[in-house]
Amino acid sequence: MQTDQDLITRLREGDPSPALAELLRRHGRMVERTVLRLVRDEHLAQDVCQAVFWILLQKAGSLKEPGEIAGWLHRTAILTARNALRVEARRRRHEEAARTMTSRTGEIPATE
Repeated sequence: MQTDQDLITRLREGDPSPALAELLRRHGRMVERTVLRLVRDEHLAQDVCQAVFWILLQKAGSLKEPGEIAGWLHRTAILTARNALRVEARRRRHEEAARTMTSRTGEIPATE
């Protein structure tokens, strides 16, 4: 059986699909639970989980301790979930502001 470190090495080389699939099998549930606990929205949690593993693909070559992938994934899941919550809150504020402007003027505001 390959270690997580072996799988990260395989991500760095050639075809990452089999290695990524195995890392998802091993760590996907932990990432999902961590993210869902923070965002409390199943659809947003799915998007964040995908983002976490996309970040892993991008950063595989620069991981300092590839043997500590579970901890890295956990930290990345938390940071990515918090960022997603900030983006969602900002989007809701903008939508509310647009609704308020529309209800006052009766027309949709122009964008620049």
